Amino acid sequence: HVRTFAPDDEVMNGLARLCLGRTLLRDEILDEADAVLREAWGIFERTPPPNRDDVLTLASALADCAEARGFEAEAERWRQVAKE
Repeated sequence: HVRTFAPDDEVMNGLARLCLGRTLLRDEILDEADAVLREAWGIFERTPPPNRDDVLTLASALADCAEARGFEAEAERWRQVAKE
């Protein structure tokens, strides 16, 4: 005899809330990371020319963060900055 799993509405609603919660938490983390990275970029812009490796690292991180947040055009702009 093979048992099949047929979740009821309560289980499915709980799973949906869990997934939504994770998505919201992920978005909050990405928003916070983006804010910190932008603050660091602002410091770069106000100080003497930074180390090229630091610029590459920070611009790449901003590109990755933008991509993860679904902002592909912004991600591409940061990738271009990393290449300059």
